Amino acid sequence: MKVVADTNILVSGSLWGGPSRRLVELALEGRLIIGASDVLFTEFCRVMHYPKFQARLLDLKYTVDDVVANARHFLTTIRRVSVTPAVSPDPPDNEVLACAVDFNADVIISGDHHILDLGSSFQNIQIMRVSEFVEKLFPAEKQ
Repeated sequence: MKVVADTNILVSGSLWGGPSRRLVELALEGRLIIGASDVLFTEFCRVMHYPKFQARLLDLKYTVDDVVANARHFLTTIRRVSVTPAVSPDPPDNEVLACAVDFNADVIISGDHHILDLGSSFQNIQIMRVSEFVEKLFPAEKQ
């Protein structure tokens, strides 16, 4: 299964637990592929430098470089070529949508209201919240 997740999901999955972390784990286990364009990967790197995440990085004893290196293990970088009409007033959201189209993704995973407001799909690609995605497609497994 191929998915594209917005940056806030990737940051959350890299620094905290919960469904976003489970998404990252599923990718690391090879059970799904998370695609990201160069633009999205660059945004992820930029956001990881935000001051609001520095305390969490210190708590985890990670550097931004550690998190970025780990992201390279769970993200598949794609070259985005198509031009998708701007459907969101937030340019990074349009990049998520365009990346999903070029990646031929099965699902767009987002918590962003601009993307969620599009409804249940965009150009035949399902749109889901991360908790919904994990619960429906990868229910809790016995450990």
